[in-house]
Amino acid sequence: MRSMKNERILSKPFTPTPMIDEIKKIKALTPFITDKCEENQICVSMDNSILNTNYAVIKVDQHYNSLRLKKTPPSVDCLITIKCRDNDYIIYLVELKNIKSPAGFKVDNIYNKFKTTIVDFMGNRLNSRGSCMC
Repeated sequence: MRSMKNERILSKPFTPTPMIDEIKKIKALTPFITDKCEENQICVSMDNSILNTNYAVIKVDQHYNSLRLKKTPPSVDCLITIKCRDNDYIIYLVELKNIKSPAGFKVDNIYNKFKTTIVDFMGNRLNSRGSCMC
């Protein structure tokens, strides 16, 4: 288990978190928003001082699988957005692999997962009006 802790990350809700609230309000994403990122018997845990009102975890791979496309594009397991103390946000793209050696790590596949998530999901499907072109 890897814990995400960063001095910039909020541990107390001293200001509203509009971006996190907006993400959690997107109806098309509601089934894919969760409090934790787990896959392949591995999980990312949030530091206990980070309140769940200050972060959102989107299961991007589950979103794409739900679209039932002829060919489901590869995507990362989770997109995690966290509100920081300085009113900025940090975004983590997380791909969890349970492999015993680097031989099981396929660079092209991982590259395509990140590319789909950044270009298609973040760049095309999510838009600045707080909705999802899903």
